[in-house]
Amino acid sequence: MTSRTDPADLPDLNVWLALAATDHPHHRQALHYWEQQASPEVLFCTVTALGLIRLVSQPKLMGAAVLARLHTDAYLAALAIANGWRLVGFDRDFERFQGLHWLPL
Repeated sequence: MTSRTDPADLPDLNVWLALAATDHPHHRQALHYWEQQASPEVLFCTVTALGLIRLVSQPKLMGAAVLARLHTDAYLAALAIANGWRLVGFDRDFERFQGLHWLPL
């Protein structure tokens, strides 16, 4: 059994966003945390990972630094295809996924 001197860190979504966005008002503080204060083990959970992906995909937030916007659609399409499910939705972007059983509303 190993003992841990420092507990693992679980950064909030806003910390991850500040690290990712150099224009974020707290970027320098987040970077200082990452480089100087972070525990040897830093955790990235599903909630913060998905939240970060969603935020960095928003042009209103990220401006010209916005990343690919179809990540959620691609994930849902792949999940539905892999499991043989029908995806139901309003978003016409789902038309681009070959092999997707899709019910447009």
